[in-house]
Amino acid sequence: MIVSDAEKLILLMLSDLHEFHGIDRINTKLLKSALSTNNTWALNWEIPDLGLDLRDTPAEAVEVVNFMYMWGALEDTWHSFPENIKENIMGNIQIGKAVKFPGFHSSEESELYTIAKLFVDDMGKFQRYKGRDLNSHAPMKKFYEKMYSVFEKHVKPDDLSPLLPPEVFLDVFKAAST
Repeated sequence: MIVSDAEKLILLMLSDLHEFHGIDRINTKLLKSALSTNNTWALNWEIPDLGLDLRDTPAEAVEVVNFMYMWGALEDTWHSFPENIKENIMGNIQIGKAVKFPGFHSSEESELYTIAKLFVDDMGKFQRYKGRDLNSHAPMKKFYEKMYSVFEKHVKPDDLSPLLPPEVFLDVFKAAST
């Protein structure tokens, strides 16, 4: 969705009116955030009455969804492993005792970082990351791309909470170092 500066001004003023009068039919926080960051595609996701096409979602937003989904599965998988499996994995790759989504570099990957924050803070998606610092302080996209290329081969798209076998978990992390 392309929104002109004049349309942004009108939408922002209407948001203020909605907030002032306590009308909560529209998520004005999301609207303001989407307009100010030029991520108006997010409105398609949250306001189905607009009748807009979700296929208009930019590739960067799709990547962020994929990476955050993958990291959620990695975190859940790690927590499900018994200590002996964790120790074996730590002996094979450089990984700490906590497997945690590092986020995106807020300067060099600012678009991805902004989209991740929009999903978590304004759209209420990926609530596992709520309250976390999503600034990785180092560029991570290239590592996530390598990891996701292995991850997606082992996970069905409709599996909402996949747990990976130790070998696959290991392969996903090894892919980041190739």
